[in-house]
Amino acid sequence: MKNIIEFDHPTSKNYFDLIEDYKNDLYCLNLSKSTITTYTQSISQFLNFLEDDLSSLDIVHIHHYKSELHDKQKLKAVTINKKLQALKSFISYLYKVTFIKDDISKKISLLKVQKTRIAPKALNESEINLLLQFAGSNSKKILKLRNYTMIQLLLGTGIRLDELVNLDYGDIVINDRSGHITIRKGKGLKERIVFTNSKVRNALSLYFDYRTEKFELSKIDSADPAISNQSNKRMTSRSVQKVIQSLAQKAKIDRIKISPHTFRHTFANKYYSATKDILALQALMGHNSLDTTGTYALPSQEELLASLDKI
Repeated sequence: MKNIIEFDHPTSKNYFDLIEDYKNDLYCLNLSKSTITTYTQSISQFLNFLEDDLSSLDIVHIHHYKSELHDKQKLKAVTINKKLQALKSFISYLYKVTFIKDDISKKISLLKVQKTRIAPKALNESEINLLLQFAGSNSKKILKLRNYTMIQLLLGTGIRLDELVNLDYGDIVINDRSGHITIRKGKGLKERIVFTNSKVRNALSLYFDYRTEKFELSKIDSADPAISNQSNKRMTSRSVQKVIQSLAQKAKIDRIKISPHTFRHTFANKYYSATKDILALQALMGHNSLDTTGTYALPSQEELLASLDKI
């Protein structure tokens, strides 16, 4: 993983090895790379704020840090809570390895967040068509097919970004009238099967056929990436994000901020709207809790506004 630990003042640099050990501990807990990166960045920010020695850490330091984030930086409560969650995890680790004497992580309270619960924002049909149109308009055929297939795969299965980049060719089964993908490296290393529609299967078949031709392969190896870069190597999460951001800019979509996770929300919203089957959606999404899946049964912001117009 790229080193993302950056310190502003000299005393914090002494903790580099400590954070590296903590990061390895997170890997052992099977957390995703993106979660580990987020946690490590939050901790380095806290250490840049902390002027006292880390070994003397107490709850007063945490209170001052919360004030810094809320009163001076004016961050949203949700953002502050994410940073505090990372800090709680790090402090628990420091106590476990006896770097600090007291585990003050349990004394750290999160900010209360009051908001109207609505379904996550998703793409509408017009925006979906625009993205697919620009995905299929690249001058290089291999990228045209790759980008179009990638968008169809995200829209048609709702898989996560990490699941997409870790998906192997051998994890995909394509038949004339059916098909599925096996997610072997899902969140928490859980395995699940997600079925594919005809749009996804057709896109994958065309992409795989051209890849075999383009790179002069007798066949694609089962351990090869399902979605690859121009050198037929596995794409990184960052490279997928850049492709999606570029397509969103070309399509001039500014109603919502588009990320790989937007396609997951779109899949879930469309599936629930069509089936009203929350249990099946939970299995497809790989959610541990039905409460998480239940957010897709909530009204969207547009639906709430439309209902108010009827009053």
